[in-house]
Amino acid sequence: MLQQVADKMDELLDNIYKYIFGHTMTQMTATAGIKKHGQAAVDALLQEFCQLDSKNVFETLDASALTASQKQEVLRAVNLIKEKRSGKLKVQIYKERDKVSHGIHGRSHDFPYD
Repeated sequence: MLQQVADKMDELLDNIYKYIFGHTMTQMTATAGIKKHGQAAVDALLQEFCQLDSKNVFETLDASALTASQKQEVLRAVNLIKEKRSGKLKVQIYKERDKVSHGIHGRSHDFPYD
């Protein structure tokens, strides 16, 4: 009986490993995604940026009008591309964690990996 439980635990751990490995190995930086998928990755990135633009997420600022302190507070974006099981590419944009703790509408959009 104990051997059966041990065998089921091994199978469960193997399934968990496959799920986690499969998830992380389908996510890549924008640069890696463009190298792998070419124009399809560029199109997915542009589609995401157009969506952000249409929702007025960003506003234009004159860099010469900003102080040095304000320039240091600028958020950097991390663009990730994920291959969905269907083959479709999905883009996710995260801010760097060390800058500000809350993103759009007070929700945190931190880069999920350290």
